[in-house]
Amino acid sequence: MTYIKFLSSLSKYLGYMILSTSGIVYVQRILFEPIEKVATLAFTAIATIGALSALCFSYVSCIFNENDKNSGIYSGEKFLHSTLLIIQTLFIKYVADQVLFLEMVKTVPWFKTTISIITGSIILWIGTSAVTLAALGFDTLNKTLWSHYVKNASKNLNKE
Repeated sequence: MTYIKFLSSLSKYLGYMILSTSGIVYVQRILFEPIEKVATLAFTAIATIGALSALCFSYVSCIFNENDKNSGIYSGEKFLHSTLLIIQTLFIKYVADQVLFLEMVKTVPWFKTTISIITGSIILWIGTSAVTLAALGFDTLNKTLWSHYVKNASKNLNKE
């Protein structure tokens, strides 16, 4: 059982590390690179986190325990919300890039700087929120799945 708890902790911390690192890379890239260079990364994140959301909602239909159903729904909602926030960052980045190319904005330096600061702050806040929500969904799902594994492993050990 100690080995299983170790694997559970390792899974949790590696998951957090991967989510945090990829989230930081995404937010940093969307802030400082044009939309064309960030779109592939964003679409990959949307597909991956959206698939996690779909898996969580599908998982709920197979569970009979009400607490576990609630955990699956909660995780699915967090992943879905994270996906929607990533889509919002793309829209904001697209609009910001388009506005910064307007002749009026190019000729007034303080206007360009103001737009960059405002859109950058919004993208930073929304992107950080997306990473946080994905981490919350991951945490709940990970705890639920590992608790199932521990229960089933202990039942199988007792049978032997």
